[in-house]
Amino acid sequence: MMMGWGCLFLFAASGSAPSYKMWYAEQYPTPIRAIGVSSCEGIGGRLFGGVVWTAVFPVLVDAFGVGATMTLIAAAGLVTLVVVLVFAPETAGRSLEELEGHGL
Repeated sequence: MMMGWGCLFLFAASGSAPSYKMWYAEQYPTPIRAIGVSSCEGIGGRLFGGVVWTAVFPVLVDAFGVGATMTLIAAAGLVTLVVVLVFAPETAGRSLEELEGHGL
């Protein structure tokens, strides 16, 4: 069952990845865009997602079970969604020049 849900999750994640990568690139001014995006990818994606989570996930499944661990993942995703909805500026329909000129 976990393999099935994992495949479904990865299918959805691979479909949404290009859109959020473009979105967070818009959050940084052009002079520091490469640093901002690489920080997001390196620290958030590779370090926490690839290294830390890979080590922590089996421990959580062993201690709390699959259901509780998947609930934790869903809760973390919802918290992230709320933070983005509350604090991130809307960039739809605005040019990068406009975002940089008026501040985010």
